[in-house]
Amino acid sequence: MKSHPRAFTLIELIICVAIVAILSVALVLNFRSSILKAKFDDKVIQIVHLLEQARSYSLTNFLINDVEPADYYLVSLTGAGLTLYAYGPTLDFTLERVALETDFSITGISSSESIFYFPHTSEICFDTPDCSSTDKELTFKVVDSTGMYSKSITV
Repeated sequence: MKSHPRAFTLIELIICVAIVAILSVALVLNFRSSILKAKFDDKVIQIVHLLEQARSYSLTNFLINDVEPADYYLVSLTGAGLTLYAYGPTLDFTLERVALETDFSITGISSSESIFYFPHTSEICFDTPDCSSTDKELTFKVVDSTGMYSKSITV
């Protein structure tokens, strides 16, 4: 009797290819999710940094252009992002901006909310610079476009 060398059958090869394909799809989906999570976390860190920067400028009475202190610092929140401004008698200066790409949005605010930081008193007011608002805090949520990730931020 002549012996033939052993080889894989067609069924065994098809099963192996199917298993590899299933594992590859799972890996790609997990990788995309990880990238979205990393982008989301980075955007939240940028937003928190801008808010901390506004507070820091206020506490140190940061000199704009190394010359003029601001009367107050304003963080404007919109669905498109946050912008930090410095205002004074002859001053209207944009310091920092965090733009939200189409992948992210800010919810829980009206069309535009404002946070005012006053250097001389370390006071924080919402909505109006005369501090007539009775709000003691502002909470908003950063959400990704898929709805998988969200983070509430309270000021």
